[in-house]
Order: sequence, then C-alpha cells, then structure tokens
Amino acid sequence: MNSKYKNPYKKNYKLEIIDKINRDGITYGKVQDPPFFTGSENLLADEIKINGEDPVFLSGNKNYFKIDENKGQVEIEINWKNRLLMMQENLGNALVRYFLSTNTNSEILNYKVEKNSSYIDIAAKDFKFMTVKNIESLVNYAIFSNLSIENFEDHIKIERLAEISYQGPALKRTGEIGMVFISSVDKINSAIRLTLVSGENAYKLARNSLNLLDNMKMYLNSQSLESVFSDVKKLKAKNFPDTEKILGQEKNLHEEKLPKEDKKDETPKNSDLEKVDEGEKVQETKKFLSLKKSLKK
Repeated sequence: MNSKYKNPYKKNYKLEIIDKINRDGITYGKVQDPPFFTGSENLLADEIKINGEDPVFLSGNKNYFKIDENKGQVEIEINWKNRLLMMQENLGNALVRYFLSTNTNSEILNYKVEKNSSYIDIAAKDFKFMTVKNIESLVNYAIFSNLSIENFEDHIKIERLAEISYQGPALKRTGEIGMVFISSVDKINSAIRLTLVSGENAYKLARNSLNLLDNMKMYLNSQSLESVFSDVKKLKAKNFPDTEKILGQEKNLHEEKLPKEDKKDETPKNSDLEKVDEGEKVQETKKFLSLKKSLKK
C-alpha cells in the first residue's frame, strides 16, 4: 500500500513538526505525511482540529498550517463520523463509475462526492431504467462479496475486480459500505446526472422510504406493503371517477382524427420496444453472472 492513509480508521494523532515557515508574523508548520485529506474538485476535505482549533492553512499550500511557534508537536483530531460517511460515499461512487465504464458506452464527464450523497455526470441523451437497475445490482454484488481494498496515491485496487481512479482515505473492504442506491437520474444541460447514496446514507433512504410506505399502508388500511399502489389507484378512481373515461374519450377522438396511413405508423403495443428491453435484460444478466463467477474464484 503506497497511500499515506495507512490507518483510515484512526482519528487522533500526535505528530512532530518537520518544518516551519513564517508569513506575515504567523508561524506555519508541516508534518510528515499528514493523515488528513485536504480536499479536491471531486471530494470534500476531512473535518479536522489542530491543537483543538479549526486549521488555518498557508495560502496556496495546504501542507503548512498555523501552529504555536514554540511547540515542536501538534495534536490532530479527525472527525471520524464525517470521514466514515465520506469513505462510504467515495467508494460507492468509485464502484458505480467502474461498472458504468465497463458495461456502457457512456463517457463519464465529472463526479462529485459529498457527505450525504454523490453524483456522476455522463455524456448521454437518456439512460434506460433497466441499465440503472443492472448497474446498481452489479455494484451491490461487489459490495456483498466483501472484497479487500488496497489504497494507492491515485487509485484503489479491489481484489479480483479492478483498479479504479480514487482520491483520499479508503475503507479496507467493499462490504463496509453495506449498500448503494442510485436514487435519481436527471438531465443536467446536455448530460445525464446519476445521484447515488452509499452506506449509512443508503440505509437512511431505505428506512425513510419503508416508513413512508408503512404510513400509507396504515392510512389506506392495505393488507400489505405490496398492495399499497393498487389501493392508491382504487382511491384515485373513487375520488376522480371520470378521469379514465375522459382520457379514453380523448384517445378515441385522437385515433379518429388520424388518417389511416398515419395509424399504420403508430407503434403497436408491446412491440420492438419491449424486445429491446428483453434483449438488454439478457445481456445484463450475462454480465452479472460473469461477475459472480469471477468473484467466486
């Protein structure tokens, strides 16, 4: 392991100052291999305290931070809760980027990892639901396989899977993030943005979603969570009885106005669109089975 983050789980350090400089009457010091991440365009910095205070870095060089000129050591405390959330989101984002690159033709334009979620921007006009679902399945299978991780300066190496571009401290095994959800797919300018949550954030999303469904089940007096959707449809039909009738009349009127030759051009129900989805399902299933086979070796 060539990363300076030898122990990403350690939060308290007492380190020697190896160099000092003075700028405008303020003394700044430097330690050997600082154990905290100072941030980048893609990833937020660690939250830290130096000698019990918020750090003041030298402008233009975050290797140096304000110290007491009379002391040769500093005590550094890393906010562990924040780091854990960041490592979970960072690893989840890296796994999604890897499976996007290896299973689609979409170019990754940018990504950003924050404490409560992350996102990936890809060059595409649209993104099929089945593709999202299968990328998510592949990612979570890699997580459930609990593969070991080595962290290097600019990438991580995941056992029997891949080397993936990466910044900052990393967890030791994929299973430590528990799960990843792709929570939304949105069009941002000319790109598609996948927003995802990992680890504890993914658990909170799942828990809140189940609580919402359970409340709806109680309100509708449904027999089970699975029947909530059909009960909502019944409630809608009861309160707006003419909605479907009006929609049906509008559809018939539209069909009557279409010339016969135009009707021939209409896409029949369950035609080639469903065949494409079925073909995609088969291809994604083959990729999933191939991944399972390789990870079991």
